[in-house]
Amino acid sequence: MAVKQQGSLGIGSDPYVSSSVSLAADGLPDRTVLGDDHFPRILRPAEAGTIRVIAEVVGEFQTVVFRLSQATRSLSYREELWSRSDTRAVEGRAISVFENIYPASILSDLLVYPHGHDNPHVPIGRLVVPDSANKEPETNVMLWLRLGDSDLPSSTVGTIVEEAG
Repeated sequence: MAVKQQGSLGIGSDPYVSSSVSLAADGLPDRTVLGDDHFPRILRPAEAGTIRVIAEVVGEFQTVVFRLSQATRSLSYREELWSRSDTRAVEGRAISVFENIYPASILSDLLVYPHGHDNPHVPIGRLVVPDSANKEPETNVMLWLRLGDSDLPSSTVGTIVEEAG
């Protein structure tokens, strides 16, 4: 099976209100991953709670495949089917929004991948958008989780006030 690799845009602001998303949708073919994000936006290795992952795809799609990275499995991933959570329009184009929520404990499986000061992210998995007509290769995009550095020392910020004199 042929695969078309595509780089993630890694949109840093909220994908629901970002003007850069609106400009980016013009002229893009269906199945293009417009952007992805996760909340909380910066994760610590000892993160507790949940991690919400969001991806936006140009076009009308009911489902996409997500291959959750799991280095301990024989294929190094677990395949999931994500259902569309929302649809919006940008410049007359349909944008399908997909999201899933994971327990923060999944980071323990992901921290086996190289990461650190120069590489502050880990791969959570691949979003796969197949061509229903089987005329084009599937769109295949790696989604990443951004990590905060837990080794940085804390610092105190003070304000210097000029004395009147």
